[in-house]
Amino acid sequence: MSRRNKFELNRAGLRELMSGAEMRSLLLEAGSTVVRNAGEGFALRIWDGPLVPVCYVDPIDDAAWEATLKDNALVKALGASSLPM
Repeated sequence: MSRRNKFELNRAGLRELMSGAEMRSLLLEAGSTVVRNAGEGFALRIWDGPLVPVCYVDPIDDAAWEATLKDNALVKALGASSLPM
């Protein structure tokens, strides 16, 4: 088998794929899973960034902030989500 295969990235196609509705729906699904696993007091924010959609899960009340700082609630929720990376 030849090891001289060359792969050329189609940047316009990749940009379209990453900024499309499918990517946004995948982010919404993954973010919702993290919010559900994190518990109450967390919110999901999605917006269109300059190149791709951006998804954030943020604590919205004091108890959630404390859980994030003390117990790493979001890190644990992300691990419990078993999201494909």
